[in-house]
Amino acid sequence: MNQQNRTMTTASRLPQPFDAQSFSVAEALQSGVTRQRLRAADLRAPTRGVRIHAATAEDLIARCEAYVRVLPDVVVSHSTAARLWSICLPFRFQEENVIHLTRQPPRRGPRRRGVVGHVLRMEDDDIHHGHFVNATTAVRTWFDLASQLSLDELVMAGDHLVRRQDPDATVAELEAMVVKMGGMPQAARARSALGLVRPNTDSPKETQLRLALIRAGLPEPEINVPLRDELGHYVQTPDMTLREHRLLLQYDGGHHLKEEQRRWDISRDEDAMALGWRVMKFTAHDFRHGPNRRPKAVDRVESALLDRGWSRAA
Repeated sequence: MNQQNRTMTTASRLPQPFDAQSFSVAEALQSGVTRQRLRAADLRAPTRGVRIHAATAEDLIARCEAYVRVLPDVVVSHSTAARLWSICLPFRFQEENVIHLTRQPPRRGPRRRGVVGHVLRMEDDDIHHGHFVNATTAVRTWFDLASQLSLDELVMAGDHLVRRQDPDATVAELEAMVVKMGGMPQAARARSALGLVRPNTDSPKETQLRLALIRAGLPEPEINVPLRDELGHYVQTPDMTLREHRLLLQYDGGHHLKEEQRRWDISRDEDAMALGWRVMKFTAHDFRHGPNRRPKAVDRVESALLDRGWSRAA
């Protein structure tokens, strides 16, 4: 048993650089690694002719890098690139097992197990040249997502890119991409989404609420505009504001359950209410549909607007 353990330990070591990254079978064989070693349990074969360490087999960058080993001319794109950029995507993409890879014409799209291949014309400034893999830029990725996402989902992705903190893009950059790619089939959807993208958002749920209000014919709220008192003193920065009707809309995510945050929220909202504002808080529960098939949040906001003198005829 001891001899067997020593043999297994010795066999588990790979020469550099194969011990720390994905590698092609051809390169490993040329370096003296045996075929038996390449079939060991600590290695995985994501695609023909490549091995990846089991410990990193679920890491997205490592998986992309493994494919690039045998497909060096490809660019990671679409929802896979979006995940690398941490762009907001619907849940169905979070556990996506395939890798989207794109080639330039006239070459054919890559066809391998676990790959969705594309052929798209890309300029150099559409490509982010990374240390491990090349991927479409955040802005180009957003445009390409128009072929995978619904209109509202694409707006959420766009809002995420132009978010308030550490944005990856500007609305002007998204607009320039739509103009440049105006002849592509998904350009119409991207153009429609662009008209609804707003900078300075903080979360997808805020975007979802704003879009639901617009769809219902309610006034569009302002996003993250600082609220000040009559003397110009800062009070808070609400998620959304319906200024004319003195309504503040706040989406409470999980971090609002923390005691320190709750105390701050109460103090902040009391200051706003003392100035005549009504503070409305929303959670994930408010996005469930009510009897009229609209999110409950929409019914709550419409009721508050009506209480404050708003009418659809106005």
